[in-house]
Amino acid sequence: MKSVAAFVVALASAIFALPAAAQMNMSASNLYVGATYGMSRLAGACNDAASINATACDNEDTAWRALVGYQFHPMFSAEVGYHDVGSVEVSTRAGSGSADVKLWELVGIAAYPIQQFNVYGKLGGYRATTSSSGIFSGSDETNTGWTWGLGAGWEPMKNLGLRIEYQRYLDVGNGSDVNVNVASVGVLWRFR
Repeated sequence: MKSVAAFVVALASAIFALPAAAQMNMSASNLYVGATYGMSRLAGACNDAASINATACDNEDTAWRALVGYQFHPMFSAEVGYHDVGSVEVSTRAGSGSADVKLWELVGIAAYPIQQFNVYGKLGGYRATTSSSGIFSGSDETNTGWTWGLGAGWEPMKNLGLRIEYQRYLDVGNGSDVNVNVASVGVLWRFR
């Protein structure tokens, strides 16, 4: 229930921000697109492996994201992104299975610019879908929750930006204590 409330609060915040954004003369020159690539760790996903007599559990994978953002102010932006954070794979004597996590996110970003560089924090909500296969087939689920992150950026050219960041998704999965941690590098293209 609290994860649904978190998603509703994040969505309502974005909706109520739209009239304010319209009054700030929104322009396509503040729009940007981007992509990130990195490594994820589904922390806590292997905690119950012993209870199902698992012989192996791998909770680290690659992660990628595509995003669209809008910079309202030199210090504030909002982003919508699709993130494939990878999967956890478990092997038992009875067989093997995996759970693959993909999610949509809506985050606000507060940045502190220092010439061509910036440091930033992000906070928002996500909606995740966990698809299971193998011995876990039929246990697909969807949930919502909070996400936060920290990062640094560099803009070597007017339109090009580079990022390095850490992001955490809290309580992924229904009734779960799995937190997804992602370390990534990314590139942005600004339509200036």
